[in-house]
Amino acid sequence: MKILKDIWKTFQKPIILLAAFILVLLVVIKIVPAIKESAAEDSPVTKIIVTNNNTYAQGEEIAAGDFEVIAVHKNGAKTAIDTDKVKLSKTTPDPTGSITEVKVSAEGKSCRVKVKNERNKIVTFECGNPDVSAVKAVLYSNGELSFEGVGDILAFTNAEFPWKSYEGDDDYPVKAVTFEETVTPSSMDGYFTDMETLCYVKNIPETVESMVNTFSGCTALTSSPDLTGCNSLYDLTETFSDCISLETTSPIPDTVKNMTGTFSGCTSLKTGADVSNASGVTNADSIYADCIVLNDAKLPPAVQSVESAFEKCINLKSMPEIPETVDYMPSCFAGDISLTTLGVIPQGVLDVGNAFDGCTKIRGILTVNCNPENYNGFLNDTASATSLDLQGDSLVLDVLAATSGQNENITVNGKTPDWEADYNEIMEADAKTDANAETGNKDKAEPQE
Repeated sequence: MKILKDIWKTFQKPIILLAAFILVLLVVIKIVPAIKESAAEDSPVTKIIVTNNNTYAQGEEIAAGDFEVIAVHKNGAKTAIDTDKVKLSKTTPDPTGSITEVKVSAEGKSCRVKVKNERNKIVTFECGNPDVSAVKAVLYSNGELSFEGVGDILAFTNAEFPWKSYEGDDDYPVKAVTFEETVTPSSMDGYFTDMETLCYVKNIPETVESMVNTFSGCTALTSSPDLTGCNSLYDLTETFSDCISLETTSPIPDTVKNMTGTFSGCTSLKTGADVSNASGVTNADSIYADCIVLNDAKLPPAVQSVESAFEKCINLKSMPEIPETVDYMPSCFAGDISLTTLGVIPQGVLDVGNAFDGCTKIRGILTVNCNPENYNGFLNDTASATSLDLQGDSLVLDVLAATSGQNENITVNGKTPDWEADYNEIMEADAKTDANAETGNKDKAEPQE
């Protein structure tokens, strides 16, 4: 026992000093930071500092936990922010480019951070015109096909563009398309026809004039690129035909003249394109043919031909307004089994053959102001259990009614039609009336002796 006391006396002071040192160290390491952190939390956050050094491939998730987020307080203190308090504006990398900009928000503050996209060159296609090396189509590992360089792009026989038949497309399919501002093609006819993996197009060169079949059959494309800056574009023939996933479209520029079949077969398209400024369009044949879920669409304001424009749009319920400029509309609404609400057929229309063929539910009033030269099948298989009344300035309403096969559900100005009315007789009689009126006017104009 005496030995233990002697040992304690010998080491008492060092042990006490060591204990004190440990206590001070504990205070410095644990307690002081806790106090500072508590004080920092009581101080307002003035900004956040965010870092992320990861590189993201297509299909990978950008997660909140990938970011180091530090709050800077008004008192100068810095504290780490828990992942569950961090919100991101994006959780997937951009389909094009070498970076993705993400807005990171926490503690009422936000910071924009550029994270790296995995984007390595896979193959390059020289396609400049006239200098073949002046423009290159570069396929990157993220699926981006980027047109880079200066000038126009070569045309290829039967639209057999090299990027469409790249043998490595199973490993690196084309998913997105971009054009540098210095790439200036005048025609993009057939550029991406039937490229079923293409789902995003960032931009279209302002110089483009023709886009015939450009994206036809691109079954993964959900949104059309912006065309509003294409001030030389005149032809959109079947540009997006059979894009079965297309849901949104771009407004159509006023320079466009031809929209034949532009959106035909777009079976996911519910609302038609904004054509309010497309005053140059004269042909819109089959523009929305076979758009089976379409329920709202308008025609270009000065269009002339709308043959089969809405054929087999089986969910279209209201007849879009037919502009006064229209003169040709055969099969315009053929097969529209949901069509009920009708409108006006303008005075200048010459062909209404099969215009409402198979529209079994049409009802109410159809105003016809024209005397068409072709009217075969105009009301074939219509108004099977509904009432339809033909009205308007047309001289041949009875003849048009008879195209229904003498359907008793159809009337003319509220009365049973004259099923025996003859088109030629009516028009000849009208011509004689006009001739007599003209002769009478001339006689009246001659001076009396």
